[in-house]
Amino acid sequence: MGSPAVHGGEDVTLRRIGLATPSTDVLAAVHDVQVIQETEGLDAIVEDHDTIVDTIVTPTQTITVADTPPKPKGIHWSLLDEDEIKSIPPLQVLWERDDQPVR
Repeated sequence: MGSPAVHGGEDVTLRRIGLATPSTDVLAAVHDVQVIQETEGLDAIVEDHDTIVDTIVTPTQTITVADTPPKPKGIHWSLLDEDEIKSIPPLQVLWERDDQPVR
């Protein structure tokens, strides 16, 4: 799935279809230069639909992220347009399952 447009995150989608639980760790594989050491000011760029990963894996290290906030509880449908929903089949199924109106 991997689309940044999935407001609520892939983890929310996987939980909704039964392939993950709220306690399932979310991991990110990134390059070392993509890791942000400072957490000050993150509130300005992290939104309520963002998922903070539990573990970061780089070519040289594995980092356990401390004190992650709660994961989003649902998909923020209002932030997605019809083309985004249709481009990700599991999202389209959930959209229909949630009886969301066609836009």
